[in-house]
Amino acid sequence: MSYEDFSEGRCMVKQSSAKRPLVKLLSTEFIERIIEEAKDVLEKTGVWVENKEGLELLGNGGARIDRGKEKAFIPKRLVEESLKSVPSSIMTYDRNGNPHMNFDGNNSYFCSGGDALRVWDSDLGQLREPLTEDQIKYVKLVDALDDIDAQGAALVVTDVPKEIMDRYQIFAFLRYSTKPHFAGTHSKEGFQVIKDLLVTIRGSEKALRDKPLDWFAICPSPPLKWSDLLCHDLMRCAQNGIPAVITPMPLTGSTGPITMGGSIVQATAEHLSGVVISQLAGRGAPLIWGTGPLAFDMRWGTTPFSAIESIMMSMACCEVGKYLGLPTRTYVGCSDAKCPDSQAGLETGIGTILPTLAGINLIINSGMLNFESAQSLEKLVIDNEICGMARRLVQGITPRGEQLAEDLFTEGLYEGKHFLLSPATMKWFREEFFYPGPVISREDDQVWAEKGATTAEQRAKEEVKRILATHEPEPLDKDIDRELLRIITKEAEKYGMSKLPLP
Repeated sequence: MSYEDFSEGRCMVKQSSAKRPLVKLLSTEFIERIIEEAKDVLEKTGVWVENKEGLELLGNGGARIDRGKEKAFIPKRLVEESLKSVPSSIMTYDRNGNPHMNFDGNNSYFCSGGDALRVWDSDLGQLREPLTEDQIKYVKLVDALDDIDAQGAALVVTDVPKEIMDRYQIFAFLRYSTKPHFAGTHSKEGFQVIKDLLVTIRGSEKALRDKPLDWFAICPSPPLKWSDLLCHDLMRCAQNGIPAVITPMPLTGSTGPITMGGSIVQATAEHLSGVVISQLAGRGAPLIWGTGPLAFDMRWGTTPFSAIESIMMSMACCEVGKYLGLPTRTYVGCSDAKCPDSQAGLETGIGTILPTLAGINLIINSGMLNFESAQSLEKLVIDNEICGMARRLVQGITPRGEQLAEDLFTEGLYEGKHFLLSPATMKWFREEFFYPGPVISREDDQVWAEKGATTAEQRAKEEVKRILATHEPEPLDKDIDRELLRIITKEAEKYGMSKLPLP
């Protein structure tokens, strides 16, 4: 039997007799019922498609089109044909072209969150609007954290034109980190610019197709609607070989059915409609089966990502994706707390451990707070430790040595011999256990008091300072850096900014 080695972002497989623990919520019969109902929804209720090119594509592919209502009724046959051509795995590469994450089987990887409108300022003790300086700190910090494998869409900074935000985020990733990343566009024009930035790194469109560095988050609008922009992006991703993450997010009882099963059916229908559009635009285009519905809190009118029902539905939706043979992604590795407090820790711990046990390939939202609208550098450091613990958990318990307890068979066991002196202890203690960084307090209370009796957030704040003072991201080739800067400066000039607020 084999298990996946999740350490240091590697995706190699080691031979071992360890069992990888897995959690499943749905029976095969339940999954098949969900899929069949979703197909019925697409055939009988249909989907709204605002994009004329997308509607035409569906019509030519065999869907029945009501042009007056901009609706496509997708037959089951077309869904089933489209599923056959979707790749079952996706290898993603770092900025240097090295394999970094293999979205396949039960491999699990972790990614920071994205599009945060505010950032937690630990000096002020409150949320505030982010600036380019915060963006760069964020990207450098994620670049340094061993157990966060990829960059999220980062921050929505307020010191550059909002019209270039999507491409400005990509520019920051490419300049200050080697890790792959996810993002999306805020306009149709943004797609081509982002592609130009990525091609600048890879050297050619073919090289970008062969070694994807970025994947696009594409969210259909619940219920059952593809906006003009996101349908456009989905088709362009397919045509350019850029992985797309289809991410339906119906809210139970608000923009989706009140029951978990019903909302999972809706999410599956929205997923499948995206599969059809993608494969009609580019047969064999890489796709990731994204997250599922969210539990709508009727008391406050909020959308808690960390509700246990949100986590359950996300896991269940990904079970459907796994059943269909697609790579999977979830959004629930975060917290709805407003600051990096104990609520943030417990919610993120649950929302990270459970999806990892479910074998979801990509678990997103490290560092995120406040219903995925805010980011905290301190929480990123804390979440890095949570991700490391989750990795250790799914590696399972491995038999070591010829005898499991070889020290119990040695002489001197009852003569005061201490296991600390054992050669087996020296051989295995680093491989057997995960040792967290300085954010996690494991010293005794006396040493803890002598070191200042700090909280986890205080220790995380110091670790953020240490990392940002000592970590230097690998620099880009000067010619490539100049070209990236030229592209993004040209975009800023279109909206009246001649000089970007870069160091």
